Amino acid sequence: MRIYEYFVYDSVTGIITEKIHAHQKITDYLPNRTERICLKHIDGILDNNKYFSINTSICRSDCYVDPSIIIKDKIKEGAEEDFDFFIKNGYHKPISRR
Repeated sequence: MRIYEYFVYDSVTGIITEKIHAHQKITDYLPNRTERICLKHIDGILDNNKYFSINTSICRSDCYVDPSIIIKDKIKEGAEEDFDFFIKNGYHKPISRR
């Protein structure tokens, strides 16, 4: 089973509040059709799931956070060189649509 690191973070400040190692992030539905986020198989243990409100900000650690947002904990440790390349070559700039 492949395990990924997920960051639970405050969407306003960008501060990472929790780091969780899980197999998958999915949107789960309760019988009343309420949505929630589920991190499945935490630490590689089958059916060891954790549920969050649909409004919780969670991303995989290898995904870049929008570099135009002023936040703390923006880059995964050890990925600074990749991030610098990303910024230097303008990949963070939105595509202008005409």
